[in-house]
Amino acid sequence: MGMWFKIKILIVAGVFPAIGGLFAQANEKLWYTQPATKWTEALPIGNGRIGAMVFGGIGEEHLQINESTFWTGEPREYARRGAADNLTAIRNLLDAGKQKEAEDLAGKTFMGLRSNENGYEERREVWLKKALNDTLYAGLSVDDSRWMHMQLPTINGWEESYLGGLDGVVWFRTRINTPASWANQPVMIDLGRVRDQDQTFINGKKVGSSSESNATRRYTIPPGVLKAGENVIAIQVINFFDKGGFTGRKNNEPHLIIYPVAEGASKALSLGNKWKYFVEDENPPLMPRYNADYQPFADLIIKTGQRENVSNYERSLDISKAVSRVSYEYRGFQYNRSYFVSAPQQVLVCHFETTNPEGMDYRFELSSLHKTYSCKSIDNNTVAIFAQPKDGKMQAVGYLHCSGPAA
Repeated sequence: MGMWFKIKILIVAGVFPAIGGLFAQANEKLWYTQPATKWTEALPIGNGRIGAMVFGGIGEEHLQINESTFWTGEPREYARRGAADNLTAIRNLLDAGKQKEAEDLAGKTFMGLRSNENGYEERREVWLKKALNDTLYAGLSVDDSRWMHMQLPTINGWEESYLGGLDGVVWFRTRINTPASWANQPVMIDLGRVRDQDQTFINGKKVGSSSESNATRRYTIPPGVLKAGENVIAIQVINFFDKGGFTGRKNNEPHLIIYPVAEGASKALSLGNKWKYFVEDENPPLMPRYNADYQPFADLIIKTGQRENVSNYERSLDISKAVSRVSYEYRGFQYNRSYFVSAPQQVLVCHFETTNPEGMDYRFELSSLHKTYSCKSIDNNTVAIFAQPKDGKMQAVGYLHCSGPAA
């Protein structure tokens, strides 16, 4: 039996004869003159239970919605029976200076139980062997014309490219033109840091691999692998848990480059930052965990159709009232949006206003990062979204209700 929580989202639309706002402005305000381009730039609203990040887009508004009790995991035993019986042996090992032996014994007999612990190593070995042997997407004949694009590196993991929560196998591909003189000499490829494991191929030939998590990847390409003109670089990135992908470097040392070993990095060519990617497998064996993980719930996309240039754009967060606003002029009319989460009513409110006498024609779409989700029409004004994380039993439902237009 799953556990449920509910989220309510209320959309209120209206036409107002004069430019105004839902609330009076306050001095405690953050404000910006362009929409957010990533999650860390969006403005937060919430009531302690329901939260949302407001991006403030013009043609397409995005609200990323969370709820405080939506987690991975399931009810299970956390305490290891008989743990106290091993405390003396662990202390004796520490007294003898045998730190590693003490840690190993504590992990097996004293620490709490982890989820998915039994048989994990065997399941992982079988899955990893299959993943490493599947090199179909490394070849020259692969049609990657419909693959998505990702900006690399993703310093905080590929969550920045809306692959949040993804563990598994992702392929990356790009092309680069190299001089004819490089074909017959060793050439270095520097990819920066990668989590957790990779296999790197040039023109279908494997040139390197590593299983050291978050370590720099530098591989020497043997003479004869590169050819004059266009070369295909394909990299299989395997991630078992947490943030995956190309994590770059924290300093300014160049990476995602390729250069002749004899000449050094000063002669490097850039591999570019926009790579194609394809998710091959997103279901590795679940990593044993002592604790569960907090999860995102849903995304509300509001398509306005207002794709031309707007003027006097501003998005803001009134900290004193916990209200986020977006305002701009479009085709001579004012458009205002206000967002807040009511504590008494436990509802996320989106309030839209315009001076356009014809009102607004917006399209609302609900989705979730979780693969197990569905939407259902409740009535003419209400849609429900149901979601469940793949590694948990919690089930969530949210309701989007539209009210308006108002006079």
